[in-house]
Amino acid sequence: MRIEDFENKKILIFCPHEDDEINLAGGLLLALKKIKCEIKVIYSTNGDYFVKAKYRIREAIKSLNKLGIKKENIIFLGYPDCFSDYKSHLYMENEKWISPNGLKQTYLPEGEEYHHKKHKEHALLNRDNFVTDIFEILEEERADILICVDYDEHADHRALHLSFERAMGKMLNQYTTYHPVVLKAFAYPTEFFGVDDFKTHRLLRTKFNKNAVSLYDCYNPYYDWKNRISMDISFVVKNKFLLCNPLFKAMTKHVSQSIYSRVYRIINSDQVFFSRRTDNLLYGSKLSSSSGEISYLKDFMLFDSSNILEGETKPEIMDLGYMEFACEDEEKSIQIIFDEKVDIDEINIYQYVKCKTNKTKVRLIADEKESTFSIELKNYIYQLRDLRLKQIQKLELIFDKQDDLKLTELEVFSHSLKNMLIEEDKPLDNTILDKIIFKIDDGIIFVYKCLFKILRTLFRK
Repeated sequence: MRIEDFENKKILIFCPHEDDEINLAGGLLLALKKIKCEIKVIYSTNGDYFVKAKYRIREAIKSLNKLGIKKENIIFLGYPDCFSDYKSHLYMENEKWISPNGLKQTYLPEGEEYHHKKHKEHALLNRDNFVTDIFEILEEERADILICVDYDEHADHRALHLSFERAMGKMLNQYTTYHPVVLKAFAYPTEFFGVDDFKTHRLLRTKFNKNAVSLYDCYNPYYDWKNRISMDISFVVKNKFLLCNPLFKAMTKHVSQSIYSRVYRIINSDQVFFSRRTDNLLYGSKLSSSSGEISYLKDFMLFDSSNILEGETKPEIMDLGYMEFACEDEEKSIQIIFDEKVDIDEINIYQYVKCKTNKTKVRLIADEKESTFSIELKNYIYQLRDLRLKQIQKLELIFDKQDDLKLTELEVFSHSLKNMLIEEDKPLDNTILDKIIFKIDDGIIFVYKCLFKILRTLFRK
């Protein structure tokens, strides 16, 4: 995917906190200033756990202004911030939740949050309202490209990731002709806790900092780093002198935060995303199975969690959102009837991460034609490619009855996408000028650190 692919498109960017616009899409937003497109940024929380909301919101407006986004194109959902050491989270509550700061409903210190603008009342704090607000934005905007945080270690990041996917599943099942580009991004292992590699003669591509990962290689176990989307943004962030680097200027607008001090980790020559395809042929089809809750297989959610607070020091909990065949099921099967005849080239079967089975045998019956495949698991996905099935109305998948199968998602595509090979780049030796600039940059960061330390005392609660 290239920057030019965003031209004349409507784009939504979903951020959990004010400063995550930098982590998720800062360099991309700078690059998009040079082409014609419509961009809106949505913040799910007010970032008010440690700092007053009014300061976080003002900082976000100033930062986005530097990145080319006007105030009228910013949407605040107005949910309270919550840290992972709290006893609960609104995503884990279906009725009403009280935030660490004693809040019971959405709010905005200046102006109206999204729910109040739309419904003339504040929303009670719970998962259903959170998901509904996201769904209503998706429904109103019908954007061409959607960018959202993925399953980072922070509870608020996880809540937004899971809620976005829940809302997206509802959207795709309800509006079966809507197929936006969905790009997911991490804020921590590639950005805030990324590899400190800025001080080289040329900018390097983003690396995944495995030291920042607790259990899975990409936080999200279904992702493969080799299959990432790497968008070149070097032309907008190439200036090594920080006072002239537009992305660093945007970072310094977040006075209450320390993101500016992570500049050597955040600025790279590319912006990295993972694609979630929305052209799944199951949307709009009739799905049934020999046993188990079949709705999980086309809800767009790769997994769900009963406790999103775990993960920083303990293995992530991904214990919900999967279909389990009954033990007594003699023929574990899934049947699909498409609304119209379709071509099928690829099938992805997502397995629950705690299953011990790593290979299975699948009988595939497409109308009257039957084939048998023995497939192995890769990143918890069984994948069938290059099927070249034409004009299919009915499809049945029959699994080995002995296998321990718990499935979280099923994708059927009319065409396969080719993965682009991304070559690893190597640093070049610094010149004398480089070394001088980096020394000056160190001094700039130190000055900001001292100045912001003084100012932050005014922003704390």
